[in-house]
Amino acid sequence: MVVGQFGKIMKIGAVIQARYDSTRLPGKVLMNLPFNENKTILNQIVNRLQKVKLIDEIIIATSNNPKDAVIETFAREQRIKCIRGDENNVLKRFVQVIKEENLDVVIRITGDNPVVLIDILEKALQQHLKSNFDYTRNLNLPYGTSFEIVNANVLEKVSQEPDLSESDKEHVTIYIKNNRKTFSILELDHKVNYSDFRFTVDYPSDYGAMNIIYQYLSTLDYNYNLKTLLEFLEDNSWIQGINNSNLQKKQGNNLEEELEIAVGVLGSLELNRVVLFLKDKLG
Repeated sequence: MVVGQFGKIMKIGAVIQARYDSTRLPGKVLMNLPFNENKTILNQIVNRLQKVKLIDEIIIATSNNPKDAVIETFAREQRIKCIRGDENNVLKRFVQVIKEENLDVVIRITGDNPVVLIDILEKALQQHLKSNFDYTRNLNLPYGTSFEIVNANVLEKVSQEPDLSESDKEHVTIYIKNNRKTFSILELDHKVNYSDFRFTVDYPSDYGAMNIIYQYLSTLDYNYNLKTLLEFLEDNSWIQGINNSNLQKKQGNNLEEELEIAVGVLGSLELNRVVLFLKDKLG
């Protein structure tokens, strides 16, 4: 625990948002990584978070869907805390974790992103606490390496808003980003090369790419940082060809932003007539 402003002792929790079910790759969070070791993707995330001294609790937050019972069983066998809550209202699930664990600060991690950059996480957490921001996020990091830091009382306040959309409930922090005048937000822009590389597992080809990377990381006993990963990619640039055609899930803050995202995706597929049609509609 750390001492915050006015001498208040603050409890910091890393909450890993995880589901077993997946349209593209069912059971991915419990797949071994690398495939020939007895470590799952969730194990790799937890092992890294355990190295961050400022974190007091690590909790897997999964849903009450019967399919997610396997995650609870896994967590119990691995002696990892697991709390199950609302399947679709992920914000409500986070607030449940906050109340049950009496958290003051939440680090939001997603269970299909095995790479945890603890050097960047520690610095961001220190800045968040020192300047008393409501919410901290990263910009221009490779896909799957980012995280969010948010004060527990902010998430509780957001959950009580009467006009929340389904997107607000599902994506937890969108409401905060859409209401910048209400919340103090710290954005850390890292501006790194390979910011478009996918260090995430959403498709089978993502899993293939991550296995290659984790075979290398195993030779380092999984002691790595962003510099380590980027140097490996520079020396083995062919790896990007394995999964660079996969579409990354994106969320716009409003319809106009999502239409702009759609134009970019359709353009990459060379559906030029549709692109021109949408651009005309967007003005």
